[in-house]
Amino acid sequence: MIIPRDDGSRQWAFRKKPLYTYIQDLDDAGDGAGKEGSKRPAFNGNAKGHEVEGRAIVELQPASWMKLPLGITVAEIRTASGQVLSTPNDYPLYTFDGMTGDSTAERGWSPVEAPQLALPVGDFSILARGDGMNQWVYRGKPLYRFDGDLLDGD
Repeated sequence: MIIPRDDGSRQWAFRKKPLYTYIQDLDDAGDGAGKEGSKRPAFNGNAKGHEVEGRAIVELQPASWMKLPLGITVAEIRTASGQVLSTPNDYPLYTFDGMTGDSTAERGWSPVEAPQLALPVGDFSILARGDGMNQWVYRGKPLYRFDGDLLDGD
């Protein structure tokens, strides 16, 4: 997200908190990029932070602050260009906005099963399905695994 600054400029933010560069990351001229008055970008070939194709990268690790139920993790999925909810084996999890039912399984979608004694945690709740299975739900949407995902990161 982008937030307004007091001086009228705009700044990148995460969870409404402004993002900054480290003042000792040096640019090619050797001065501290990101210092007040510096017009150079804070990240470049000499920067200590992450850079991809000349752009600064903010590395988030949601698994360190998210409350996750046992059996659900957050993984970097390169084909998704980011992090997703996944199984411990790095198979991504999905939600489905349409009608669910027995035909869902026929199309290759398996519900993500919650243990019978599981309790809601963080943004995760539990759906008691008509077939007797408990299914994990994330922010009100049931979670599924696609049976066609055969390799880590599919």
